[in-house]
Amino acid sequence: MVMAMERHLRVPGLPVDARVEVTGITIEELERAYEEFDQPDHTVELINGRLIVSPTASRRHGRLTERLGDVFFEIKRRNGWEVHTNLGVYCAVTRDRMVPDLMVLPREAPDHDTSHAVGHGALLVAEVVSPGSAAADRDLKPRAYAQAGVPMFLLIDPVADKPVVTLMTEPGGTRYGTLTVATQSETLRLPEPFDLTLDLAELFGD
Repeated sequence: MVMAMERHLRVPGLPVDARVEVTGITIEELERAYEEFDQPDHTVELINGRLIVSPTASRRHGRLTERLGDVFFEIKRRNGWEVHTNLGVYCAVTRDRMVPDLMVLPREAPDHDTSHAVGHGALLVAEVVSPGSAAADRDLKPRAYAQAGVPMFLLIDPVADKPVVTLMTEPGGTRYGTLTVATQSETLRLPEPFDLTLDLAELFGD
């Protein structure tokens, strides 16, 4: 549902599977509401002039995120990188603030603040699509991450008719220049600086 002209995000009795979008107020009010957000077991993002509040992810969603994190464990350790599952991404162009399911950063990546890294400093961000987040993850997030200068966006979509993973690279303006799509029975190569192959059957496996 969309709530116009809201001045806060505390929603008493919000169902655990609810998804709320807040629009119709100034960017300064949106930023203030974002910073003051206080709803247990929910996540808030500021994307394209709207606040998007989503419930905590399911166990299946968490399992996919954990498996993806395992893929990066060795290369993270070898290069001194960081892998985060609760750190936000800030876009200076739009003032958007996204919270990816997983982000890989070099240790020297710049911060916007204590809760957000600057998008162009990331190596990769990943989102796992849930039924309630499909529209934002598939439509809003690619544009937002491209505008933030994130060099690689990995979209893992287990709720599509056929589970699929899309790797988006070469950000420019409001879009990514290159998209590589693989199904759950295939592999997907991540280019430098990763230079590794994702086995999607293992990623999606029960």
